[in-house]
Amino acid sequence: MLEWFKKLGPPNFKGVGTDTLWPARWIQELEKNFTALGCTDQQKVFCATFMLQDGAHSWWMAHKQILEAVDPIITWVRFVGAFYKSYFPNSVKVAKEAEFLQLTQGLDTVMTYKKKFEDLSMFAPEQVDTEEKKVRRFLGGINTVLRGPISIFNLTSYAELIEKALTLEENWKGNIIDTSGKGKRPLEFQAAKNTQPHKFVKTQDTPRTQEAPAELEPCRICGRSHGGPCRYAGIICYSCGQKGHHSKVYPTPRQFPAPTRSHQTSPQG
Repeated sequence: MLEWFKKLGPPNFKGVGTDTLWPARWIQELEKNFTALGCTDQQKVFCATFMLQDGAHSWWMAHKQILEAVDPIITWVRFVGAFYKSYFPNSVKVAKEAEFLQLTQGLDTVMTYKKKFEDLSMFAPEQVDTEEKKVRRFLGGINTVLRGPISIFNLTSYAELIEKALTLEENWKGNIIDTSGKGKRPLEFQAAKNTQPHKFVKTQDTPRTQEAPAELEPCRICGRSHGGPCRYAGIICYSCGQKGHHSKVYPTPRQFPAPTRSHQTSPQG
């Protein structure tokens, strides 16, 4: 039997570590293999204790003697009871049961919520011992944005419920917010879409420096320094006959010959 059991690849158990649910999951995994192989009570204990290693193996060697002192026949129920007492105390069970009863999807994706639901449901088996109870409990904790449309279908299968929730989640990705009262943030599968708005920071104005205007060469027409076409172009001076100025602004006053006076001589006589 042990050889067939090992071929199923059962996990070893060395201790609790940081995962407080690991002892319970380890027992669950073993029981799944025992069911597949049809193991007897004593075969279950033998195969389970074979998978204990390190500190867990030392625990069993010491605790086995205590159990045998009470009754040489160690049943599977007695082994699990002793195992849980050492590695999964009742206080942890009560805490996990309360966690399951208060479980909601919140900011989790459907798959993350599903995993938590299935891990914690073992501590409140009476809440999920039928398909109807399981569907009602899971649907009661799912995000309200998904719950409304899903409720229309009146699903009675847990597998169909998960499939419908995943489909709606994919279609509405980016539009679902947490409605559990823990905050109005997008679900974690939308985290990659969250971006910070650009902030415009006012910078100190840099004083502008005025450049000295370039010197203009004197105009060839009027002799002055100016930009653009010369407005005196085409103008002819009536005084000198040259272009580029009026006679009233003639650069050199025109010299006119002085008038001559005519002298009349009176006749002598």
